[in-house]
Amino acid sequence: MGKMSEKKSLSDLELSGNASNLNRAKKRELPPAALDEGQKSELARLDDLIAKTMKACHYGQTIGGKRNPAFGNLSTLMKLRKLVTNTKTPKKSGEDLLKEAEELFKVN
Repeated sequence: MGKMSEKKSLSDLELSGNASNLNRAKKRELPPAALDEGQKSELARLDDLIAKTMKACHYGQTIGGKRNPAFGNLSTLMKLRKLVTNTKTPKKSGEDLLKEAEELFKVN
């Protein structure tokens, strides 16, 4: 496989004059968009629903021989949350995701 190089800084890309890489770097450097009050209230509702769904997931994949719908609901709620925030979430490792889930269980 080829060797991966580190991302160049914005100033280095401006000096090189490569427009496509420069535009990509500028998008990467943009701060996240601020949320309005409607989005904040919707996020609060979604976070509450996600916490309740996480509690229902502890019953396991099946309940009484039928699939547990909580897992499908959790997936849908996470997708909705991502749409509301309209931001890209950084990829997290499995350990980070487990820690986050444990914190959600502790709070509720």
